[in-house]
Amino acid sequence: MMKKWIAALALLLAVGLMLVPNVASADGQSRVPPFVVAIPSHGTLKIAVKGHCLDYGLPFPGTSITPVETAEDEIRLAIVYGIMQGYYTEQDLEQVQRAIWHFTDGLDITGDDDAVAREIVEFAKTGEPMDLTDEAASFSAALDQGWIKVSLTDFENQSDPPYFGKGMLVVENRTDTSIAINIPYGVVFEDSTQDGVQDMAVFPATLPSVDPEQGSLAARESVCHPMSIKLPAQESVGVLVHGYCMDYGAPFPGEELKPLELAPDVIRNTVCYNIAMGYVEDEIWQAQLAIWRQTDQLDKGSEFPLTDEIANYAESGVEPGDMGQDCVPLPDAVEDGLISADVTEFVNTTNPEYFGKGEMVLVNLTDEELNICLPYGTAYTDETQAGVQDMAVYPDQRPDLENLQDPQVLPESGSSLSNSELYSLLMLAVGVFLAGSGFALRRLSRAHSPAP
Repeated sequence: MMKKWIAALALLLAVGLMLVPNVASADGQSRVPPFVVAIPSHGTLKIAVKGHCLDYGLPFPGTSITPVETAEDEIRLAIVYGIMQGYYTEQDLEQVQRAIWHFTDGLDITGDDDAVAREIVEFAKTGEPMDLTDEAASFSAALDQGWIKVSLTDFENQSDPPYFGKGMLVVENRTDTSIAINIPYGVVFEDSTQDGVQDMAVFPATLPSVDPEQGSLAARESVCHPMSIKLPAQESVGVLVHGYCMDYGAPFPGEELKPLELAPDVIRNTVCYNIAMGYVEDEIWQAQLAIWRQTDQLDKGSEFPLTDEIANYAESGVEPGDMGQDCVPLPDAVEDGLISADVTEFVNTTNPEYFGKGEMVLVNLTDEELNICLPYGTAYTDETQAGVQDMAVYPDQRPDLENLQDPQVLPESGSSLSNSELYSLLMLAVGVFLAGSGFALRRLSRAHSPAP
């Protein structure tokens, strides 16, 4: 039993290492694309933002702060690295902040508890951010020219001690034409009403939602990005997947699911947005409510504000960007008989039961290698029983943002080895490891035993 547990742990570690997102390109630049918003003539956009303190030891600023300049490259790189590595959690948020204070105030991060902060600092020293673009007016230039008016209100602390806040950035287009504005991941804001308080490095927390009085405005770019997997001829590959329930109030399905069709655009947009914002990890219930709002018109009201935020993005008119140009969409490949893509061992992971995980087994039924696009939302069903939930299934891996046009190739974890062969190899590796460890421990024990 112990050997099986160790083998399983080794396999999980190996897969985990393959799936760790890499946000540094070969030349040391970040892969986070520019955050660009289009604002109609005399229109207004409201953008949820967050911010880090830039002055170690000073009090938190007031609720109304104003922009000053673009933050230093290291600060912006630290922010985007924290976003893409998933460090904006209760566990690691302070580590991102300490990395920023290391750059602004020389904070010592050599301690044992600062490993993540050191990782962030090392990355932030590697190059220049890629969050700026010549295709849109820069945030600072638009302010200097008077093209836009900006206010950041209701900015409130979210951490203990106070160092990290969130608020609503309101951007007003003061011109007679529609303009596109590039907002960096790190704009320095200050409290001009009082001295001796923290300046803040503010960054977008979401894609913009449009002022209802200005009408609908599609986001410039989807947060979905293509993800694909190469299937060798007549081979199979297993991919870890998650899934949201699509039928409010129905029981959870069984462990074996079959693909139905591509989920609607609003569902795929919702799934991508939830992943991009980290809501899958810490706001999974509100993320599910947003799905049910699309499928069942469920409205839980103001008690769950993120549901509106997610739905505003999903319904903004943006087209999902999860389909690459050189890959066959999974539902089409199944319908055309090119592959099978059943989900097995699908089990619930929440209470109540609405969100699950399992393995998608992709089998190439042809004699040629296939490149299959994995959508962030394929409807799956339990064909063995009626009246249960259909699931919006998606691959469990963050998308690669280096190239928004080319699909990402997932690790070909299936290979030609059978499960028994793979297990035997793992057991052999573990056996060698344990044998070596036992030998080393015996040597160490003899070395420290009292002399006869």
